[in-house]
Amino acid sequence: MKLASGAEVKINAADIGEAWALLQSFAERGLSITIRGGEEMPDVLKSVFCAALASKDLHAKLMACAVKSTYNGLKVEEAVFQDLKAREDYLEVLYLVAEANLKPFTKSLYAKFTGILVQLEKLAEKSPA
Repeated sequence: MKLASGAEVKINAADIGEAWALLQSFAERGLSITIRGGEEMPDVLKSVFCAALASKDLHAKLMACAVKSTYNGLKVEEAVFQDLKAREDYLEVLYLVAEANLKPFTKSLYAKFTGILVQLEKLAEKSPA
């Protein structure tokens, strides 16, 4: 895949143990986020983003999952991003690593939860106000 910077990145999923550890780390970060009624979505996203960026544990788990991926033909590791031009792609590469490793766990759940939400909406439409 080509990034906007022109860099070539190839993202591969990590072994299940590393991917599961990443999922657990994201879940731990989620426990620290409180969503209040009426809160705007940008505020929620900012909270999620900051909680993830503030976690050294999560960063370590992301880097462990990145070992099978490449950036311009080099193994994804911190040393590659010492170059300031490459550093501009760092967060995007980490996002892609997270996506490749978390999506397989959540894909089937998303389908199930979507079905449940549709059923709840139908029930809400039928019930008297």
